[in-house]
Amino acid sequence: MNANTNAARRAWSVHKSVRGLVLPVEQDEDGNLVRCSIITDDDDEFEVHDDDQGRELCLYVDEEVVAKGIVRYDQDGPDRMRVDSFRTVEWEDDLDEDEYDTFGDDDD
Repeated sequence: MNANTNAARRAWSVHKSVRGLVLPVEQDEDGNLVRCSIITDDDDEFEVHDDDQGRELCLYVDEEVVAKGIVRYDQDGPDRMRVDSFRTVEWEDDLDEDEYDTFGDDDD
């Protein structure tokens, strides 16, 4: 078994919706936000991938969001999320729990 096979067994990806608070992870020497993460109510943390959509999400620090994308779980490091889309939670304040469930895991 080679190193690539071992690495493949320690990490996997899944399409998923995540609801949580956007928090800063790293700033540059000028104090500009470089990386952010999403922390869920269950204390799961997903580092946001540094691409256009991820950088846009990082503009919403200290706000609650629902983000959809590909989550990469890695036994040897932090869980990461490549965000496809996101919304702030404010727009769904009037939704009941059954309607919110439409944002559940995309395990199809």
